[in-house]
Amino acid sequence: MTVDPVLHVAAALVLFAVFGGAALHKWKGLAAFEATLAEYRVLPGPAVALAARIIPVLEAAAAAALLVPVLSRPAALFAGALLAAYTLAIAANLARGRRNIDCGCGWPGQQQTLSAWLLLRNGLLIVLAFLCTLPVAARTVSWVDFAIALPAAAAGILFYLAANQLLTNRDRLAALSRSNG
Repeated sequence: MTVDPVLHVAAALVLFAVFGGAALHKWKGLAAFEATLAEYRVLPGPAVALAARIIPVLEAAAAAALLVPVLSRPAALFAGALLAAYTLAIAANLARGRRNIDCGCGWPGQQQTLSAWLLLRNGLLIVLAFLCTLPVAARTVSWVDFAIALPAAAAGILFYLAANQLLTNRDRLAALSRSNG
């Protein structure tokens, strides 16, 4: 099974934006990310501070490698593994009934509590990562392909950002209705 170069480029750009943005927001709010990571209760206490510093580096490395053709496939595999680990941590906390902790997915100050929607979102991102691991179909790539791939990637990124904002708004509206109710 092969994937068309347009789909590969668009998926890689979406993952680049997701992982690059995730690394950036974690670095900007490192203390908050460390607290969030501790709240997940999936790592032993002493490992949390180290993991909070390593995870953004891993995300930034995955993002950058996705843009290098020779590294794109292993980077997508690594990105998928990171997403699977995040998904497992979210699922474990949901199974424990721990929904009211920040997922650590949004920008600083943009909290999202754990929910099944995050599992779905991560599942879709894992599918994108899987697409990037497939061999690219051998065909001539022209400027038209990039003229299609770039807007497709932009649409994917905007969809991701809109979904995150909706999840954040859902939590804010729930908090507002509790305070007024």
